[in-house]
Amino acid sequence: MTTALSFQNLTLGYDRHPVVHHLRTEIAEASLTAIVGPNGAGKSTLLKGVTGTLAPLLARELVAHVFDYWLDTLIALKGPDILRSKGTALIEDIDDPFVFHGVQHLFDPPVRLEDWTGDDRRTRIVAIARDKTRPELQRSLDILRAGLPDRRAKAP
Repeated sequence: MTTALSFQNLTLGYDRHPVVHHLRTEIAEASLTAIVGPNGAGKSTLLKGVTGTLAPLLARELVAHVFDYWLDTLIALKGPDILRSKGTALIEDIDDPFVFHGVQHLFDPPVRLEDWTGDDRRTRIVAIARDKTRPELQRSLDILRAGLPDRRAKAP
């Protein structure tokens, strides 16, 4: 059986309000799959996510190895074209957020903000790039939203 589509911890929704929660599934190539449920259950939201018209929601806390993988990949593959990137990141099982910043392929190690004040506990990332489209940058950020890609899944 060849997997055509795979989801690992996929959460979709609108304005940070989840509709589809932590979906984990595989759909085999050439299989017939039905999506059924009552009104408001998330069927259309799921289809928007599958087609790429709706990006997955970013979890409140990131998985440390996923964040490291994303940042290392960004630097290695896109470094010269990332003019500036910065942000705050909340990592699971760590109470304080981290701040990171870099210019092109030169990034300082993330720094833990031990004296963080305020109630805003969202991960925020800003990237300024050259010769990169918004969808290209969005796909990079999708790694953080959905976790590491399943290497068995085919590209859409």
